Formats: sequence, structure tokens, C-alpha cells
Amino acid sequence: MFVLYEPQEINPLHDQIKMTTPPLLAIEILSPTQGTLEILDKFELLFKAGAKSCWLVEPVASVVMVFNSSKSIANFCDWRGG
Repeated sequence: MFVLYEPQEINPLHDQIKMTTPPLLAIEILSPTQGTLEILDKFELLFKAGAKSCWLVEPVASVVMVFNSSKSIANFCDWRGG
């Protein structure tokens, strides 16, 4: 999973291993060993924590699903073919 956070001040002497704030954006690229429902469960947790957007990329189908909340979804497909 790739995540994007708001800019934050970094203190190398006190590195933060676990973030305490939700990301603005989370992007998950579906792998052959993952199930879509597993990822959607992760997205649900992220939205409950305050994430603004989550993207699910399905490389085999050339589809990107953009979730702006747990109920708002936009699909983007590549219909150009191989």
C-alpha cells in the first residue's frame, strides 16, 4: 500500500515508526494473492480513521477504482487494449 500524508515536520532524532494521523490518500495495487474484499476492508478502516480517498488498482483488468468515501466510487478503465 502506498500512502500520501499532509506535509509534516520531520525530526530525525524522534523518528515516528507508526503514523498517528490518517493518510490523505491510500493506493493499493491488487496482487494475485490478495482478495478484493480484503482490500475493501482496509479501505473501510482508513475511512473510519479519516482518510480522504482510497484507490484500488487492478492491473490485469486495467481498472482503477477511486473511493472518496465508503459509498462513493468512480471507475477508470483502459479500453485501448494491449
